[in-house]
Amino acid sequence: MKKRLIPAFIIASSLSFSANATEDSGWFAGAAVGKVDSDIPIRSHQKAVASKVLAGYHFNKYFAAGVEYIDFQKYEGISSDENLTLKLNNTAWNVFALFSYPVSDTFDVFAKAGSLQWDAEFKFNIKSPAQTVSIDEDGNNVSWGVGAAWDASPTTALTLEFQHMEFEHKSPVLKAFDMENIDYDIVTLGFTYRF
Repeated sequence: MKKRLIPAFIIASSLSFSANATEDSGWFAGAAVGKVDSDIPIRSHQKAVASKVLAGYHFNKYFAAGVEYIDFQKYEGISSDENLTLKLNNTAWNVFALFSYPVSDTFDVFAKAGSLQWDAEFKFNIKSPAQTVSIDEDGNNVSWGVGAAWDASPTTALTLEFQHMEFEHKSPVLKAFDMENIDYDIVTLGFTYRF
């Protein structure tokens, strides 16, 4: 009788593990919007905003991978002497790995690391001497983030995330304006839906 119970226990444990793995794995998609802080020396009087959409796959409750598209709202700034104005459009694709830790049944904390492919379009208008300079650059850098997720339902989660990224520019014009390396910090509120 005991010899029969051991294989039965092993089979039951295997089925339970398989069920849990299936429950914790699956596709997800989501969106978020939030505030952007940067170290661009030409300051803006507007609140900088970014939005993003994302999709990916949960392999288990601890690890997921995905991709997100980030759209930075147009940045408009003016120099302190009002001789220079800047219009900037940024977009980026971020392929990321997500590491989660369940604090409770409905609350997780997470860390994220990604490879960022970005595109930036600068337009400088100089009053004196009157001229316009346009620069279009792209590049690849790393990004990282931390955050938390609360399960509002079995399929929907609300997220709060801090994300940092750096754009490393090569243009000598941007170097002259002290914009060779620009850091961006984004705090977003969003949601994800698990299929």
